[in-house]
Amino acid sequence: MVLTLENCCDYLLNFGFIDKKNIIEGDLLIRDASSRNTNFLVNRFLDKSKNILVKQPDILDEDYIQSMEIEANIYKMIYSEVEYEEIRKFIPEYLKYDEENHILIMKQLNGVCRIFDYFYYGPFIADSCIIDGFAHCLAAMHNIPTEVLKNSSLKEAYPWFLDVSNKDYQKNIKDNYPIAYDVMKEVFNNKAWMKTLKKARSSWKNDSFIHLDVRFTNWMISYRHQAGTDSPIWLIDWEMAGIGDPAWDLSFLIGDWISLGQYLKKNYDKKFPKIENKIIQQINIFWHQYCKKRNFNTGEKTELKSRVAQYLLVKFFLILYELLLDYSDDKKAVSDSLEFFKLQMLNADQIAEIYFYE
Repeated sequence: MVLTLENCCDYLLNFGFIDKKNIIEGDLLIRDASSRNTNFLVNRFLDKSKNILVKQPDILDEDYIQSMEIEANIYKMIYSEVEYEEIRKFIPEYLKYDEENHILIMKQLNGVCRIFDYFYYGPFIADSCIIDGFAHCLAAMHNIPTEVLKNSSLKEAYPWFLDVSNKDYQKNIKDNYPIAYDVMKEVFNNKAWMKTLKKARSSWKNDSFIHLDVRFTNWMISYRHQAGTDSPIWLIDWEMAGIGDPAWDLSFLIGDWISLGQYLKKNYDKKFPKIENKIIQQINIFWHQYCKKRNFNTGEKTELKSRVAQYLLVKFFLILYELLLDYSDDKKAVSDSLEFFKLQMLNADQIAEIYFYE
């Protein structure tokens, strides 16, 4: 069945998520919040703990269906297996997955916004609560024992952009996104830079449970969050998760963090003086908290930070690519992003020491 506003109520009645009393007493509001998937927010006025999110992909799109199945199975795994218990603190509560109709039902996160919105539209910077939440959540994921992963149904999680140094991928960008390619070809034609990106690809490891897409837009926090208060944070959208390299998760988050610093420096330099130094300090605190939660020794930290630094270069290039796809007409932003990427490439060996100092 295709879920609609008209039949959603009957569907939820059949599975006991609401009852007729809720309807009769007017204790029910169903709102359409669809984006890539069909999303319905089902709210109860008298008991907000009963609020749920109902998701269904386009049932004619096999890729969307597969993504939904991956996400549903991961939520189910985390909420049913004891080894993943620590991760439950950071994800919405799983309630049900209807395999026949590809419908996922979760508890709704109430009164939240994306951490991206909190940072950029506040604007604010990370406080100790957010930094610790990032470190705690990622360490909990990456600490899942290898033998547990081998016995799971998790598939390999691999970032396609890590192959951007391959000619086939560059041709795909040229054929499908010629405007982006015209800017990026300067990088593609630089042999030294391509060698660096290829080195990052050769460093990949498959030994951890990773999210793969821990950008700021996939983290949630209370929109009432105040710095210094102990608010929970949540990580959502697990359809790309699987077994991969934990260094990618770290670099993806840190790359967004560095990009935030560049944005605040450009637009709010009076409110955030010396913001670049502050961002470096925050990332360093996050790094050491993460390593502590993983019980890393000096050798393990050194090996990991080398891979994170390499993937950061890929992440900076990905930021440029995504900017070109969405805002190619913003010449100044594109130019600034390209120049920032070039600057990092010229100082690749220093990245680990800048952000992960002792």
